[in-house]
Amino acid sequence: MEMKLDNNRFWVLQTDEEITLYNVFRESVIRIKELMQENKETDEIDLMLVEIRGEKMTAKTVSWSEIAAQIVKL
Repeated sequence: MEMKLDNNRFWVLQTDEEITLYNVFRESVIRIKELMQENKETDEIDLMLVEIRGEKMTAKTVSWSEIAAQIVKL
């Protein structure tokens, strides 16, 4: 499978059961909302932003305050 990146970044959503890649932040938040409706706890869900700049790749955890702000907008 192939995925084209917007702005050289993507999000990695990880639970104990799955690891999924998204090229749009909103799509990952929609999945997080679904997982929470399926009774997943916040400590069972991790979302990371991966950015690629030339030869360098960085990853950072997306904060729950940022995720919650997006969930409210859905």
